[in-house]
Parts: sequence; structure tokens; C-alpha cells
Amino acid sequence: MKKLKFHLTTFLIVAIVIPIASQHFPSRQYMTVDGMPSNSVFDIAQHSSGMMWFVTKLGPAYYDANSWYSFPDSLGLPTSYNSKIVIADSTIWVAGLNKTNFTIQYYTNKWVKIDVPFKPNNFEDHIAFNVFKTGTTYQVIIGGQNELHVYDLLRNKWTKIETSNFSINSIHLIGEKRVISTSSGLWELKDKTLKLFNLPYSELPTKTILTYHYKNGILHLLGYNWYGEITNNKVTFLLNDIGLLSSSLTNQSSLVVDQNGNVFFGSSTPARMINRENKSWQNLLINGENVNIGSTSIYCDAENNIWVSDSRGLFKFNVLQFLSYNKSSGLASDEVTAVDQLSDGTIVLSNPYHFNILKNNGIDQYSYNIDKKLTYRILSIEEDEVNNRLYMATNDAGLLVYDRGKYEEPSQVYSGEKLRITAVKSYNKTIYAAGDHGIYKLENNNLNKINNHRGIRNISRVGDRLAFLSNSNGIYLYDGSSFTHYNSTNYDLSSVYQGVLYNEDTILATRDGLGIIQDGEIKNWKEVAINSPAYGLLVDKNNQLWIGGDHGVYLYNGNTLQLFDMNQGLSGNEINRNALFEDSNGQVWIGTEKGVSIYNPDNNLEKNINLKVNITEVKTSNGVTESSLTNNSLTYDNNNLQISFNCLSFIDEDKINYRYRIDTISGNWIEKSDATNKITFSNLKAGDYQFEIQARFSLNEWGPISGFNFSIKKPVYMRWWFYVLSIFLLAVLARIIFFFRYLYLIRIQRKLKKIVAERTQEITELNQLLEEKVKERTKQLNDKNLKLEESAYMNAHHLRGPLTKIMSAVQIAEINNDEILDKNIIKILKKSTEELDKVIYSINDILKDE
Repeated sequence: MKKLKFHLTTFLIVAIVIPIASQHFPSRQYMTVDGMPSNSVFDIAQHSSGMMWFVTKLGPAYYDANSWYSFPDSLGLPTSYNSKIVIADSTIWVAGLNKTNFTIQYYTNKWVKIDVPFKPNNFEDHIAFNVFKTGTTYQVIIGGQNELHVYDLLRNKWTKIETSNFSINSIHLIGEKRVISTSSGLWELKDKTLKLFNLPYSELPTKTILTYHYKNGILHLLGYNWYGEITNNKVTFLLNDIGLLSSSLTNQSSLVVDQNGNVFFGSSTPARMINRENKSWQNLLINGENVNIGSTSIYCDAENNIWVSDSRGLFKFNVLQFLSYNKSSGLASDEVTAVDQLSDGTIVLSNPYHFNILKNNGIDQYSYNIDKKLTYRILSIEEDEVNNRLYMATNDAGLLVYDRGKYEEPSQVYSGEKLRITAVKSYNKTIYAAGDHGIYKLENNNLNKINNHRGIRNISRVGDRLAFLSNSNGIYLYDGSSFTHYNSTNYDLSSVYQGVLYNEDTILATRDGLGIIQDGEIKNWKEVAINSPAYGLLVDKNNQLWIGGDHGVYLYNGNTLQLFDMNQGLSGNEINRNALFEDSNGQVWIGTEKGVSIYNPDNNLEKNINLKVNITEVKTSNGVTESSLTNNSLTYDNNNLQISFNCLSFIDEDKINYRYRIDTISGNWIEKSDATNKITFSNLKAGDYQFEIQARFSLNEWGPISGFNFSIKKPVYMRWWFYVLSIFLLAVLARIIFFFRYLYLIRIQRKLKKIVAERTQEITELNQLLEEKVKERTKQLNDKNLKLEESAYMNAHHLRGPLTKIMSAVQIAEINNDEILDKNIIKILKKSTEELDKVIYSINDILKDE
């Protein structure tokens, strides 16, 4: 330990060497909350269709990557902890104790029970079980403590095989040979007898072989506390002390070799993995912890997923996808802020307050006791290949250096202020650093400012230039002598975290996603849109672009975008800006807030898998399924369709996306947004339809199209012949209507003619009567007119006399004042008036006659 006193702060340097712990792999745990019938799982198998089958405490169950299915208790299926399940030629076989008896049953579309003639006492705790298809029959082999039986399904016959005094542990095939592992070596079953299988037993620690696995000419053996490999009858690999300190009383030993030769084993212990390089083994950890403490079965499926069952649930490991380290695996803390590889191949990881050097025999942790008032965090690390020093940008703590176990801080030249170093990078054999106050070059162990550009967040290599990335002012590209500045009117695009050269374009990770330098400014890169901040960038040896952000890491190969996150085994979802790194072996290291994950491009489980969608059921409103449809057709009143489907891939069920289309409705693909594996169409119109569906992992390429054709029959009134018949009937009806209309009109016409004739006769008669009345009336009028003329003449004469008298009397009265004369005049007037009155009465009498 060395105490060094620095400007404004004191560092206490502590170096600790911790034995390297096990790496942990991507894993998922299944329990009853996920739909499993029971958390206790005893054995595992996979059907040729891809369906996963299990024996649980509540009997057999199967899983289609979306839902779990089980069977009723009334079937009496095995439920004991040592129950077995095997699949032979698509037929599922189970053996074990149910609640009352020992049972063996098989399933195709229903469960069939096989009569067991022997007493099951020797199979209560110890069962070895397998089934083989032989010609047209199945051969069932079951063993226990010192007991072995063979059953022929076609002949319905059991045969007991004589054994020596040893326990039957497992039954498998070596080529075409049925070979049984026992407490006394391997034995071949041939012609109803057992023959010791030829092995170099003298080179093995013991003859007790718990189980074995034969693959690619290599015989893998799991013995009592040892593991071995035999090729051409020679021991080629042997590992003792593998943690099997006691034998499994329930004979639940497993040995699995995956598609890449990785070896997994367990025997009522945690599932374990052999490490051939250092001849060791490790437990399969879940987030760095031993969770599967007593495995009952280990199984490798067709996609190379490793399934592990025990009484605490079911576990699935994607061992090829990622390897991971975190605090539980030996790092000083979980978060990894930066990754680098030294010139000698050593990997260096920094945590916020420590850095770790990975070695074969352990992890060297280095920590500091720093003034808590400082904002201290290792932001980037860089090796100076000239003098093999490791520099660390630590914000308020400045620039630190690791040199042969010593720590130094370069002197500070920014007068009167504490340097805040946020980034460090080697360029043309020179160390450059930057921070809030400018850009510096390390010369003679002194930081000399070469530019006053402030707010530099990070430094990266962009082709043959050095990029200084600003938190608000874009990017400064440096060629060793001058700077070129690029910025954006978009503030978030001006906040840059990382930069790379990709296909001759400068691509930037910014607060607004990905940017590109075009036409002298920073613009949004529309080729890849991630719609969230981007922090880290890496172009690997295969010219693939890695993009780290808040939701995991994206891999872009120039055509498709693939997302990795915690659901697929990534340690965390937030990628730090200097924690994307490709080592000399082509492995990509991804530092997150919860650890670091290592990706091997040869082990991408998703990129070479084309997900095929299986149509499992098609229900209509009448309950008809696809298999029972007549020529895939439905009646017009049975036009509601519910399509159920699955995709039997277990790499990451939650990341399987679907899209579908039905061309008669819309030719466009519709991406399914809900989590159910069902699609419903309602009130489909009559016509021909083609339903298509595809699946993919996350943002990968879409898999092959699945689907089927069907039709909705037209109702009778929409059939062509109905139209023709209707037109014909309408024509006939129209003809009939026309005919009867014609008859009706003729009838009406005749009736009208008769009525017209009658009316004409009546009118004629009326006219004659009217003419007579007119003549009579005319005569009467003429007579009255004549009488009036005579009366008028006479009245005029009679009126004229009295009027004359009156007028004369009036004139005399006007000129005479004699009273006597006046009296005479009055008499004359009176008399004349009376005469006039008579005339008027006579006129009235004439008028009354009118």
C-alpha cells in the first residue's frame, strides 16, 4: 500500500485479489405464477413437434412457449419425485408412482395404461426408464434396485432380465446398442441377456457410472464424483472431485452434452458445467446465485436451451447467448462503466469506484478511499501502449494512472482550479484527456491544455481522427494539428456521447438517438431509428454496428436491427458509453448498470433461427375447427373466426413478435400488439380468404409464412343461380302481372265505355229537357218583357200627368203670395201625389210577378 498526497484530495489505494467466481448465464425461472401446475418438476423431454413435456408433482404437463397444459387426476398419471418421461417416435411415455400405485402409460391422443405384473417395491425410490421404437412395436425397459424388465407393446408381453447384484442407474443408446449404466459399469442388453460393455475400467476412478451420453463418437461418463470422456476406448479427459459427494438416492442423475460440446451434469445437486480449459466445473448460477440447489433433471432442447428441474421450479439457461460477471461473480460492484483490453490480452473492467483486472486464477480489485466531497466516478479507461500504463478519467479526482501496481495523478496545469477529467484516449502514441475546462495532451507527465473547448463529455476514435464529444456543443474532430467543429440546431443532437466511423459515415450516439454528420452539420440518422437516447457505439470486426442505450443493446448488420436486453440474458438494460468493447477474440463486452455481459458472435441463438408459426386451432361461432372444415369453408351465418397459434421456440418466448394479414380484408401486415396467441375476425363477408402469419425475435428478420385458405359461403340469396332464377321468376311474374293488368285494363275500358254511353244518354236526355225548359222560360220572359214594355209606357204616361201638375203648382207658388191660392195649390199637390202613389203600386205589382 502506498499513500500519495494529491492536490485537494487524498487517495487510499487497496488491491484485493479475489478467486474468480462462476460466470452466470442468461436464465429464466418458471413457477406456478407462470401457469405451471406445480413448482416441483421431476423430469423433462421434448416432442418432435417442439413441445416441451414435464412430469410434475401434479402429473405430466406440456408447454407450448405460451401456455401450460395439464391432465386431470382421474387418469392416475405418475406424480412421484422419481417419475420419468421419455418420448419415442412422437409417443409420450411416463412411469412412476401415482397416489396409490406404480403406473406406466403412453400418450398419442389419449392416455393408455400398461398392465404391470411385477411388484413395484423396487421402483418406489429408484427408477431407470426408457422406450425405444423397434420396427412396428415399442420396447419398454425399466430398471430399479437389482431388477430389470422389458416390455413388448405389440406382443403385450413382459420379460424379466436376470441381473447381477447391482443397481440400474440409466438406460440409453450407444449407436444401436441398448446400454445400461449400473453401479458396476456399463452393460449391453442383447437377446434378453446382459453383457459387460467394453471400457477401460482400470483407468476410471470407479466402476459406478450414474449415467452417460454418447455423441459424435465420444462417450461421456458421469461417475460417483468424477466425469470422463472416452474416444476409441481410450480415456481422453478425466475430471475428479466434481462435487458429487453423495449418490442420489432417487437416481436423478443427468448428463447432457449440448450442440457445441458443452457438458452439463447434476445428481440431486445444482446443475453444473464442465470447463475443459482449466479442468474445473461451475454451478449454473441465476444472477450469480445458486437457486437450483437440487436438480432432478437436466435437458438440452433442439434450440440448445438447457432446462433444469427441481422442487423449487423449472429453470432454462441460454448458455450460448451471453456470459456475465457481476458482484456475485467476483467484481467489486455490479455497475461496469468501462471495458478495455491491455496489450497482453488482459481484460480490465471499471466499476464507478474500482477497477478490476480479470485473470485466470482470480480478479484483482483496486479501490480508493477518496474524499467524499468529490464527485468521483471512473468514466473511461485507456492503455498507453508505449509504457503499458493504464489511465482512468475519474471526473473530480482527475486523471489517474495504474503502472505496475502504483497509482499516480499527473500534475495539473489549469491554474487555481481543480481539473474535472471526463475522458481519456490514446492517439498517435499520445494520451489526450478532456473535461469541463478544455482539451489536454499528456506530455512529460503533465497535462498541457491545447484547446479551450469546454464541456467535453467523451473522446472516441473516428477513423484516423480523434473525436471530442461535447455535452451541448456537438463534436470536434482532431487530426493531430487542427479541429473541425460540427453542431446541430437540434439541442439534443448536439449532446453527444460516442462516435464511430461506419461505412465511411461518422455516426454519433446522442440524446436524440443516432446522428450523422452530413452537409457540415449533425442530422438525424434515418437509416436506424431507435427513438431513445444512445450512449455507446461499436463497430465490430464483421462491420456490424452495436448501439447501447436505455433499453439494452441493438445490433445492426446493415439490414436488420436486433435487440438484446435483460430478457435475453443481458446483465442490465442501461449501457454505459465506454462499456461497449470488442476483444481480440471477437467477443463483445457490454457493460451495464448490473454487470458486464460477453457476447460471442458465433453463439447468437436468434440470428439463424427462422421461427415457424403453428396454427393450433381455428374456432368458429359454431365451434368448428380447421381440421373438420369441409374444404376449409364456412357457412355465411358461421362467419366469426378465432385462430389460435404458437411458435415453439424457447430461446426467449417474451420476445417473439407476430404479424398477420388476411388478404380479402387488407393486404397489409398487421403487427400483433397483445400478448395472447389468438386472433379474432368477426362478421366476415362471403368470399375467399387467405390467412397468413409470421413470427420473429424482437427486431430480427421475419420467419416463414404460415397460414391457410378458407372461404365463407354465400347465402342462397347471393348465389349466381339464385340471381338467374330470381331474374327468370321476376320476368315470369312481370309477364303475369302484365297479362292480368292487360285483362284488367280491357275490362275497365269496357266498363268505362258502358258508363260513358249511359252518361251520354243521360246528358242527351237532360239536354233535351233543358232545351224545352229554356224554350218555356224564354216564352215566359218574352211575355213579361212585353207586359213590362206596355206597363212602362202606360206608367210613364200616368206619371207624367201628376208630375206636370206638381211642377206647375210649384211654379205658381213661387210667384204668388195669395193664401187662398196656396190652399188650392196644396190640394192640387195632394191629388197629384195620390195619383203617383197609385202608379207606383201598380209597378210593384208587376215586379212581384217577376
